[in-house]
Amino acid sequence: MTRKIFDEVLNNYKTLIGKRYSKAALTKVWDGVSRFIRKKLQHGKGVTIKNLGTFTFSEWKTFVGNKNIETKHPAFVISEKLVQFYNLRSRIPYTTGRTPICMLNHATIACSIGEDRQMVEACVTEVTEALARLLSQDQDVEIPFPNIGNLYVRNKQVTMNFHQDILKTTGDRFDSSNKESKFAREINFEKPRHTSSPLPEENITTNNQVETQACEQNES
Repeated sequence: MTRKIFDEVLNNYKTLIGKRYSKAALTKVWDGVSRFIRKKLQHGKGVTIKNLGTFTFSEWKTFVGNKNIETKHPAFVISEKLVQFYNLRSRIPYTTGRTPICMLNHATIACSIGEDRQMVEACVTEVTEALARLLSQDQDVEIPFPNIGNLYVRNKQVTMNFHQDILKTTGDRFDSSNKESKFAREINFEKPRHTSSPLPEENITTNNQVETQACEQNES
């Protein structure tokens, strides 16, 4: 049976949800988290959630005739720490390392939902800790990301199912041999299989680097 992550959060006797923060607050924060990620993806940027993983882009090239077709789709890379500690399996997407990646910004999310940063950080931590508990018990789990997709861990296999809407609004196919050409969406081909490519640490922006301008960046 697949466990819902929010049910596990509430089942923890140490949880702050239901004590300091309401279940509605948890839902509000997670909606804000998803909007933050979605907005970054729509701007071609990735987001890392500590102790969970990274939303980024899978990018590859395919040669069709005399055209060099570049394709980009959103992807999720589970935390390597979780993979090793809980012996998880995951298909790691090929990444070029060109996608800028930032940490999930609690201050920006707090500004966007009209709540304090501490509540956002606490709720996100509750979710990641609940995930760790379920994985330690070899439980299957589902984590919803509203308007993005659903993350599943089933039989230790990690799968991120993106909604069609986010795939359409963030995925590109274009002829890189001709920068003036239109998107080549009519060309059908399969993605080649690649070995994993690590996410370069130099492309990751930390919370401390951006939180001072969190409210100003909220609309960017």
